[in-house]
Amino acid sequence: MHRSIPARLAALVLIAGLPAATIAASAPPTTGADALPASARLEYATTATMQWMGLPLTLRGHTVMTWKFDGTHYDAQLRIDRIGFTQHSEGRLQTDGALAPERYTEKRPFHHPDAVMLDWARGQARFDSATTRPAPKPGAQDRLSVQFEFARRMERNAQAFRPGGQNPIRLIGTHDVDDWTFTVGPAEPVDTGLGPMPTVHLSARRPAGRVEETMDIWLGAKTRWLPVRIRIVDRNGSVIDSVLQTASIH
Repeated sequence: MHRSIPARLAALVLIAGLPAATIAASAPPTTGADALPASARLEYATTATMQWMGLPLTLRGHTVMTWKFDGTHYDAQLRIDRIGFTQHSEGRLQTDGALAPERYTEKRPFHHPDAVMLDWARGQARFDSATTRPAPKPGAQDRLSVQFEFARRMERNAQAFRPGGQNPIRLIGTHDVDDWTFTVGPAEPVDTGLGPMPTVHLSARRPAGRVEETMDIWLGAKTRWLPVRIRIVDRNGSVIDSVLQTASIH
């Protein structure tokens, strides 16, 4: 299936005028497994602010996010040096094209790694705490795969992400599964190590105790909609803000 003429024009408008960059990306296809790149490596400059012994501590680090996809199974990893934060998501592609995480591992600063395993055939989610719960409905994403799932959706139909649009999704963590709704903001540029880049901003917020837990993702037109910036505020009030510096996408 080919893009409609308006969709092609919209993509050209978004990409036009971008500087040459260290991005090896082919023309973005829009259907099936081809809506996802075979591999990607994105590097970000990261600033993290967290509480240490009751005092705010700010650290600056380097984030590497990698993606591998063989057409059926995927492997995504994210690591922030100096901060001790890692994420690892493994899974497959569903028959409808959506990602289906099968194992998600996360390590937060000053904590041991935690994991959750999804058995979609049996409808079970098993957490490290030995707790087994019913798995969420297909389409749910973990806290790393969600970024690639939104990139896939944008690649297939960017016109569906209009400003003000709502995108509800169930997010799988290492201890629970929560309902989130990502709101589409207006197109806006983000200053990156590759120069200003046009993006679509997705933003989700929800109460979490005394703070508001948030996730903001800026999807880049030049990076096949992989994140140009990621900003997260967790339930402890810690803030992690990462801005793209280099990208290689194939």
